[in-house]
Amino acid sequence: MTIVNNPDNCGFARGNNEGARRARGLLVAFLNPDMRVEPNWLVELIAPLQRDPDVACAASKILSWNGRHIDFAGSSANFLGYGYQEGWGEPSTDQSWADEKLILAPCGGAMVINRHVFLDSGGFDEDYFAFYEDLDLGWRLWLMGYKVTYAPRAVAYHIHHGSWGKVPDAKISVLYQRNALSTLVKNYDDENLARILPVALLLYLRRTYLAAEANVTPFRSEPPDVAPQVSPTASATAPQVYDSAYYLGETLQTLRQGGLVQLWRKMTAEMQRRWNRRRRVKLLPSYRIRPRPRPEHTFVTDQAIGHLIAADDLARSWGHLMEKRQAVQSRRRRPDQEIFAVFGRSLMSDNPNPHYMRTMSDLAAACGLHDLFEPERNGPRYEACVDRQR
Repeated sequence: MTIVNNPDNCGFARGNNEGARRARGLLVAFLNPDMRVEPNWLVELIAPLQRDPDVACAASKILSWNGRHIDFAGSSANFLGYGYQEGWGEPSTDQSWADEKLILAPCGGAMVINRHVFLDSGGFDEDYFAFYEDLDLGWRLWLMGYKVTYAPRAVAYHIHHGSWGKVPDAKISVLYQRNALSTLVKNYDDENLARILPVALLLYLRRTYLAAEANVTPFRSEPPDVAPQVSPTASATAPQVYDSAYYLGETLQTLRQGGLVQLWRKMTAEMQRRWNRRRRVKLLPSYRIRPRPRPEHTFVTDQAIGHLIAADDLARSWGHLMEKRQAVQSRRRRPDQEIFAVFGRSLMSDNPNPHYMRTMSDLAAACGLHDLFEPERNGPRYEACVDRQR
């Protein structure tokens, strides 16, 4: 056994890439330190790759640590690049999510992949640091002409949030927001990127605005009766609107996954978040040569600051991102329309706020995205081998 000791925290993506580069086998398996596996895990995990030469990667079925609930039973994604864990929080039985199937991407915490394909594809994008690097990898594998499979008999058990449970939500949000945008920028073809990126950026601004929870009234020059008629949002004087079913679902899932201890942690974290609103980040007014009347200082949440940091990261690295996009697109062997068939949840909202969901639906309809992603319901089975021109 070889242990690679990195001098610093280089993140999930770079750490696993380094391990794959030093490995010598035909296949490389990734397993997070907060996982345990069944004795036949590896045998069942590599079986799909042995049966079908077009399958380059297989994902485990992941259960909660006590085995009572599903943590991962396949993946899906929406058109904005946000991924979903199929079956998450559902009770686990012998019959639940028991069928092998094609999926968009593996869970990087418990997977196997052809080592040559992994390195040839560029591996995990090291600029991601963590989160969505596995979704990006899976998307690129499909784009290159390979397949990704869910192997339900390869069972692993996961301590939920074992590594990231104590990291503030705002810090995690920076990675989620930035990496999702990077994923869609790199992987859509030219025509679809031109169609989808404006919608993605508008929805990004909408999420940032909602996350800010700011009182916008002092910024309105128009009288209320002539101001733009937009959906109301949470403000400094009103709580953010979420459906009660959302909170109930979150509570039940937390109880099932981590019990009362985890529920208490989430409750205290939410109380701390609400308390932080009282001492919000202070935004200093921009400098003006000629002083003008302006509103009092406005305060926004740390979550919104996280959104802004992610957008700034993306803007400053745009040239580098375009170079990576060019490299990805040069490897294309499969059109977007076929890949959409394994998205699974293309038009699912990534935010439970009903006002955001309404905006997302309106923009998707206005830009014809419903028609674009409709084929995912009846897409091809990918049974024939694809000429990858290797």
